[in-house]
Amino acid sequence: MGIEKLNNNEKYMLLDELFVSMNQEYVRRPAKTIKEFIRSSYYLNAKEECWQTIAEILDGFYKSNKHIGVFMLPPGAGKSYMSSVIAAYEMHKLQCLRNPQEKLKLAKGSNIAIINMSQNGNQAKKVVFGEIKARIDNSPWFNSYCRPNPEKKSELEFQNNCFIIPGNSNETNPFGYNLVVAIMDEVAWWETSENHDPVKNAFETLEKRFSNRYKDSYEWKIILITNPSYFDAYVESLEHRDDIYFIRKPIWEIKPEQFVKERIEWNGYLIPKELEDEAKYNPEMFKRDRLSIPSETLAPWLVNKDILWELCTEEARADKEKILWDKISEIRNQFYMHIDLGITGTAAGLAVVYKEKSIVKPYLIWRVQGTKERPVLLSDIRQVPIGLRAKGINVAKITYDGFQSADSIQILQNLGFQCEHLSVESGAPYDTLKEMIHSNKVRLPIVNKTKIMQDTLKRQKSG
Repeated sequence: MGIEKLNNNEKYMLLDELFVSMNQEYVRRPAKTIKEFIRSSYYLNAKEECWQTIAEILDGFYKSNKHIGVFMLPPGAGKSYMSSVIAAYEMHKLQCLRNPQEKLKLAKGSNIAIINMSQNGNQAKKVVFGEIKARIDNSPWFNSYCRPNPEKKSELEFQNNCFIIPGNSNETNPFGYNLVVAIMDEVAWWETSENHDPVKNAFETLEKRFSNRYKDSYEWKIILITNPSYFDAYVESLEHRDDIYFIRKPIWEIKPEQFVKERIEWNGYLIPKELEDEAKYNPEMFKRDRLSIPSETLAPWLVNKDILWELCTEEARADKEKILWDKISEIRNQFYMHIDLGITGTAAGLAVVYKEKSIVKPYLIWRVQGTKERPVLLSDIRQVPIGLRAKGINVAKITYDGFQSADSIQILQNLGFQCEHLSVESGAPYDTLKEMIHSNKVRLPIVNKTKIMQDTLKRQKSG
């Protein structure tokens, strides 16, 4: 029978035999490219369901020969589908090897794993046993050669001790597995704090481990797939690294058939004409959810940047020691003070303002960071209102946030100050500030103007 009479699958099987006969480290011929893996009816058979742009993004990444990829895509762009295609392709490459442990320079019988990491284990498990398993189950190649073990319920187990496993944001070294590929899914939603960034920790740990362990023995991969969040999120900093394949796409390039071809200019971007009203209604949300451009906040508390910038005009003291000796008695107005305590972890903050006619102005902005060796002394903070009153200043009211404030409130009340608890987490103080900003009844410190802008604009809407 001539080769021209063979059907497509028969041709692939013949090519497999020829390839293996000339490459003894393989038992099957791997797809030449990920695009072939996606489109061929012999492999994934997903030509119709995988959007062309997704296939091109993945093809560009693998052809770049870079170990790390960051795909910044808007909601609705098929990110979970993309994760599942990558996991299936990487397992396909492992299953084509006669001895993957030898290729990776691991001990005989070692467990090799591809991990899908999410904010929590349950979400990662949904991707592994939902999207990834669906790609595997519907792949002619996997059904012919290496179906996963149906008895396994916590992971997908394949031949030669190869696994696809779910993991949370802390599982960078799951016990008993040698990771070779890590897919970090929706990192925009991994919870961060002032002292802990799980995206940064996981990425840097994995990159160091992979590069040290495998060197040039295998094309290890770390892939971050997410929609954008904050402009200062760790994942955004990776865009500036030359050794990382970083791509950002607007939604109309992912799904061009859903938008008209006519484009208009908006804020320096060419956008589909039918999205003009949406862009004007909420510019920050539009940039994030349509253009894949990060914003100051996910749900802006204050949208207008210009008005905030114009209000940052006042000089405010930043040194608590000087305030007690300044000649400030010429300010006859009443002073108001809010204190947010911190001992050894988060910083303590103190703000003193006064009212000039109908305008609230800052007088002192003081921030101090405590450590285990030198904790913040609560008595030092209480000395500020005491010292102001000693200089003849009328301290009309003092408020404290909740943390360890009861004792200080009682002491200051016993000294004759009007002092009470006020939690900014209730949202009411921010609502008051927002109203004062829009009615032009407040001035903000010009010191650290950019930082004030960033922190204020990054605040979320409450509720």
